[in-house]
Amino acid sequence: MPAPTVKIGHKTALRDLTRSLKQTAVLTGGVDRAAHHIENARVAEADGDLAAAATALRMAIALDSNSAELQQHYQRVNSHLRVQLLDIHRDQAKYEEDNNLWAAASISWAKVAEAAPDDPLAPRRAAKAIMAAGGDLRKARDFALRSLELAPDSPETRVLLARIYIGAGMDASAAKELDEAAKLDPGHEMVKNLRKQLGG
Repeated sequence: MPAPTVKIGHKTALRDLTRSLKQTAVLTGGVDRAAHHIENARVAEADGDLAAAATALRMAIALDSNSAELQQHYQRVNSHLRVQLLDIHRDQAKYEEDNNLWAAASISWAKVAEAAPDDPLAPRRAAKAIMAAGGDLRKARDFALRSLELAPDSPETRVLLARIYIGAGMDASAAKELDEAAKLDPGHEMVKNLRKQLGG
């Protein structure tokens, strides 16, 4: 994961980028306007406002889409912004869970899952929140399956998937997941309880 915002050295890079854009300007002043947006991005980034910096760089790219250096700078700022937003969404999701705000938590965990595609916990918690909110079981299943792809040896995710299948009336699929969960954790209480619920 890239580190959160790093300010040292970027002033020089942005200044050089602005200078090179001005030197290559041969047309109507679009590049001068791009340089203005780059300067705005420099100030915003120095202030720690990565969202404003990313927006300014997007506007600069719209005016000068051929600059590879500008594209790289935007990618760097945007990756830092995603990390910053990821922490915000994760904290928000935990707060919503703690306060039983399940519909809101499902949205926040979905954002975390999107921003951190290698994290198996985020999609599982999104699925759990959708279930708790009485939401779309298909979405819950999709999140649980995504979590299972990332961590196939998780009995908790298998049990959650079984609960989703039971809620959808797919008892045979639920029984298969419970069998898999039992192999991973033979003494799992929820597995025993759900098997009783299924009558097995």
